[in-house]
Amino acid sequence: MKWRLTSRFVLSIITVVLIVILVNSILTVGFFITRASGYWGNKEAESAEDFTRALEKHIQLKDDKPVLDASGKKKLTERKAWVQFLNKAGQEVGSYKKPKKVPTAYAPIDIVQQYKYKEVDAQTTTYFGQKGSLTYMVGVADSKNQRIVFNLNKDSLFLLSNKVLLFFLVVDLLIALLVGFFFSKRLAAPLYKLIEGIRQLQKRRFNKQLPIPRGVYAEVFNNVNDLAATLDHYEKQRQQLEEMREDWIRNISHDLKTPMASIRGYAEFIKEDAATLKVEELKEYTQIIEKKSIYIQELIDDLNLTTKLKNPAQSLTKQSTNMVSFMREMVIELLNDPKFQAAELEFIAEETNIETSIDQKLIKRALLNIIYNALLHNKEDVQVQVQVEKAESPYRVKIRIEDNGKGIPAREQPFLFERYYRGTNTENNYGTGLGMAIARDIVQAHQGEIELTSKEGSGTKLNIYL
Repeated sequence: MKWRLTSRFVLSIITVVLIVILVNSILTVGFFITRASGYWGNKEAESAEDFTRALEKHIQLKDDKPVLDASGKKKLTERKAWVQFLNKAGQEVGSYKKPKKVPTAYAPIDIVQQYKYKEVDAQTTTYFGQKGSLTYMVGVADSKNQRIVFNLNKDSLFLLSNKVLLFFLVVDLLIALLVGFFFSKRLAAPLYKLIEGIRQLQKRRFNKQLPIPRGVYAEVFNNVNDLAATLDHYEKQRQQLEEMREDWIRNISHDLKTPMASIRGYAEFIKEDAATLKVEELKEYTQIIEKKSIYIQELIDDLNLTTKLKNPAQSLTKQSTNMVSFMREMVIELLNDPKFQAAELEFIAEETNIETSIDQKLIKRALLNIIYNALLHNKEDVQVQVQVEKAESPYRVKIRIEDNGKGIPAREQPFLFERYYRGTNTENNYGTGLGMAIARDIVQAHQGEIELTSKEGSGTKLNIYL
């Protein structure tokens, strides 16, 4: 894996270098071709050779005598140049602005030497042109303009250019290879650690944090560490829920076995001694069987309900409801229950009508579950307040259920609305462990929200928004 990443980086850099060399070569050749064709040329940058050839248009021959027109003279003056006309014998037959030290006659070899090697002075270079039978020599005074003559063999020049090109290509590739190797090794090193960190996540080892490197990978490593921390949190939460589920299954099994044992025991007892039992005894035993059967039925109903509420396709039977009268009737009904006649339950409502659309049966079930918890899991003298009021948008109604009981330990509060949870702040942990989870699911099915505030020893407050 390491060498695969490194080789890919190196190959990428070599490819980029080759492309750059190819593009530069094409651009260089194209530049010289277009320059030679005059595409990039302009009059201000006209070369001395071009100037000498162009001067031929300004020379006229009259009786084999050269005559330079005014435009040609002007160009010579602007270019700080002079001209000398020679016949076939190499003798001067005319001139314009020629320096005095320039000879008036030349042998053929002198003309060749003058063109190839000699300069009139350090400032002046000579160029030659042809007009009819006359040869004219132009001297251009420009210290930056020099003639350098190379004697090269065409074949050897081609071979030499190939060798030079190959040499530079090999050197460039070697440099690219070395730079690419060290660069890719430095660039790929964090990736090895990153891949190893991802492998640790795959193996569910979420508690290992990667060291954060400097540079472009810092944000990536931070994100991977955040992901690991999040997964670690969820894994611990999953383990806690798994333990709670197992405890819940054990408790439910116990809760089912106890009434089932009672039902079976009393049923067998009635079966065997029915003839000898008194009416009062028979009635007592059947009431016990009925009570235990009701408990089992309630447990099954709770399990079915919590499953249905988790199904998004489960429809609610909603109807417009005055929540003030709905809550008042529910509290009165609860106080009329013989089990809660002595309960200190207070209903508070400043409004007379707060309308919202609810499934009355389910909302009543949710609110009763919460109130039952407040009454059953605290001391008998616990005071419970139930208040209903208008809520801020996007909700319409806010229901507050608050008690001054024992409160809920902070470590248990995150799990209060989870399935299978049974609190430890009371000796009475009788129940299915689904009551608060059902209440939350019902509220959420109404697109509502439920908030918990509790402090151990100071009571508990729940706000329900619908």
